[in-house]
Amino acid sequence: MLQETFRPIAQQIRSGRLDLGRAHYSLSLMYGVAQAMCLGIDRISALEFGVWKGGGLIDLHKAAKHFEGATGVKTD
Repeated sequence: MLQETFRPIAQQIRSGRLDLGRAHYSLSLMYGVAQAMCLGIDRISALEFGVWKGGGLIDLHKAAKHFEGATGVKTD
């Protein structure tokens, strides 16, 4: 079930058809969301270390909002 849900999203992110900012951030967050779903967890935390101007945080937030809408798993 999860593979059916997340594989097309991962392919869209990798190909650039789904722009959620930095692909390595959105893919990592996607895997965290998938794991949370398997464990029945409805909220996770995501961190970025080494923030410079905040562009990575904006990308992480963009991906978090997308996955929250798609799965219901919230990200702090």
